Amino acid sequence: MTETGEVIKVAKKFITVRFNRKTECENCKMCAFSESMTYFDMEMENTVNAKVGDTVIVSVKSGSVLLSSIIVYFIPLVFTAIGLFLGYYIAGENLAAILGVVFLAIGFLTISFTDKILKKKNKINTPKVTGILEKEDTSETKKED
Repeated sequence: MTETGEVIKVAKKFITVRFNRKTECENCKMCAFSESMTYFDMEMENTVNAKVGDTVIVSVKSGSVLLSSIIVYFIPLVFTAIGLFLGYYIAGENLAAILGVVFLAIGFLTISFTDKILKKKNKINTPKVTGILEKEDTSETKKED
C-alpha cells in the first residue's frame, strides 16, 4: 500500500507527515482516521532527507496492515472474553468483571510482545518513507537526487 503525505515538521532523523483523509477512508476503517478527522499526523524516520513542505511517498506492506489490525483488535477481545468466562464460571459476576479487566491488560501486554517478535522476524513492517514527489509532478514519481 502506498500513500502520499506532506512533511509538516523535521526533527533530527525524524519527520512528521500529514496524511489527508480520502473518500476511500470512509469505507475502510482500518487505520487511525475517525469520522471527524480530516487528517492524520505520523512521525517516521527521514530516510530521504525530506524537508518541511515536501510531499513524500510512504509505503507499507498490504498484509502487515491487516495483520496489525487483527493483532490490535482480536487479541484484547479474546483475552477479555477468557477473563469474563473464567470469572463468571469460577465465582460469579463480580469476579468476571475483575478478571475481564485483568485479562484485557494481559492482552495488551501480549500485543506488545507480539509486535516486538514480529518486527524482529520482519513479518510486520512499519510505514517507511520511500521517496519525495516533485512539486510539479502529481503522478507519484520519485525525486531524483
